[in-house]
Amino acid sequence: MEKGNRYQPLEPEQQPENDARGPSDALDDQILIEEVMAQMDRWTRKVFELRVLGYPFEDIAHMLKMRPHLLRSKFHKEIKKLSRRLRG
Repeated sequence: MEKGNRYQPLEPEQQPENDARGPSDALDDQILIEEVMAQMDRWTRKVFELRVLGYPFEDIAHMLKMRPHLLRSKFHKEIKKLSRRLRG
């Protein structure tokens, strides 16, 4: 419930223009995100999901009993490692 309350949809003027994109593009994006998330380890996926829900690194660090700067650094390193693995 707490996670759901933190989600705030974009106002119409904040939403990106999707005139050139159709429903199939949105589906392609969703599939791509799911495929990338499947390649993440459990810790990275958890942090990623919390970030998508709108939690700042400071709150996530508190939940995971870590220092915010260490969490942020570890998360970015894991994302870079994932990016290299997917490219190569």
